[in-house]
Amino acid sequence: MKLLIINGPNLNLLGKREKNIYGKKSFGFFFKKLKKEFSKGAGRGRKIKLEYYQSNVEGELINELQRVGFEYDGIVLNPGGYTHTSVALGDARRLDTGLGVGEGGMIFSQRCSGTLAPPISLTSVSQRA
Repeated sequence: MKLLIINGPNLNLLGKREKNIYGKKSFGFFFKKLKKEFSKGAGRGRKIKLEYYQSNVEGELINELQRVGFEYDGIVLNPGGYTHTSVALGDARRLDTGLGVGEGGMIFSQRCSGTLAPPISLTSVSQRA
């Protein structure tokens, strides 16, 4: 099984900026741990190959979703700040590929409480049947 984690703008700065909010560890630190755990078959007995992509550019995130949407078994998307503003990224995640795209928003509820509903909704991760 192949899963791709896609992170949006500024998530390349985890561990470097606003450490009091986001912590001192980089995404690379967590990704390394995830790869180790899931390569052993932690995914319900199935080995999962994890890959990672990050961009600060909305169009590049859309291109990556379209490129891999037909090749991967699942995608975890953390659109970062685009959660609030990107109708195009929201549309791209709904490609008719048979692949579920789940979004995860780091500290979303803390940063967004009381704001309008984002164009990209937070949903659970699903996968290709």
